[in-house]
Amino acid sequence: MDVRCLGIKDSAFKFNIPIDEFEDLVSYMNGEVIDYNMAHNIIYGAEAFAESCGFKPHKDWGVGQFILEEDDDRIPIINIEFGENGVPAYYVGPHDTAAMINSVLSTLDKHVGIGNYFFYKDEVEDDDLFSDNGFDTTPDREGI
Repeated sequence: MDVRCLGIKDSAFKFNIPIDEFEDLVSYMNGEVIDYNMAHNIIYGAEAFAESCGFKPHKDWGVGQFILEEDDDRIPIINIEFGENGVPAYYVGPHDTAAMINSVLSTLDKHVGIGNYFFYKDEVEDDDLFSDNGFDTTPDREGI
């Protein structure tokens, strides 16, 4: 889940598991239990924000979404900020390839406009990724 730009990047689900298995899964993920309404708002909000940036949710979300209630008026809206101050922010991940990075940046250029998003590549230690292998390093890519 990416609340800053990409939305639902992956989707996994388990149905009808015993509570101890659920607790083990939460512990393994180093996660914490949050209120259902908060989780619902984060997931659907991130999906909507990402869609406004041109990104579709992970294909498995088509099934995983049925674990949640529909996104309608029965769920109280919680004000959650997506992006950074409402602006999409793409953080390059350690497994992102040059092709993936270019695809994300092209999608952002098309849907929100060049320079209308933040782009962070500092987390990647592989300097070769940003050299002569096809990655576009134009100044416009550095963020707004």
